[in-house]
Amino acid sequence: MEIGCGTGFFALKTLRNGASSCVGVDLSSAAIHEANAFAKESGLEDRARFEVANAASSPQPVSDVVVMDKVLCCYPDADALLKIASESSKELLGFVVPRDEGLMKPAMKLGTALINLVERLRKTGFRIYLHPLRSIDNLLIGSGFQQANKAKSRFWLIFLYKRTGPALSGRE
Repeated sequence: MEIGCGTGFFALKTLRNGASSCVGVDLSSAAIHEANAFAKESGLEDRARFEVANAASSPQPVSDVVVMDKVLCCYPDADALLKIASESSKELLGFVVPRDEGLMKPAMKLGTALINLVERLRKTGFRIYLHPLRSIDNLLIGSGFQQANKAKSRFWLIFLYKRTGPALSGRE
């Protein structure tokens, strides 16, 4: 399952690389329309399902793996999104967030403030959020996960959490 799947690029790539099926949800009906069109063009529509949904406010299907690629930084309520994501994941939960740690932390804070100022002046409604990594970790640990891997790029942190305990929701 991909939360915040956009046009489905990542989800469809998983199918091409061996996943048996994928589900993608996004707030944008235009993006979901494109994702379904790309799935059909790729001959993958029988294994891919894309739907408009707010994954922070409605339960999602239980999946082996749940991913969020640069989604948490675009959503104000990370806790709500992570709660649903953790309840939906049987095994693995992965996400990508801005590199808001170490020497990059001041640069990320400044860059985020500038982008948010520009977007506020443009009246787009778009904002970037730097959610505290410690809070994310604590929430996931409390939901039965343990950090299994962490990778860094110039601007992004990639986290992989593995379920080590039972889901709190009892939906499994």
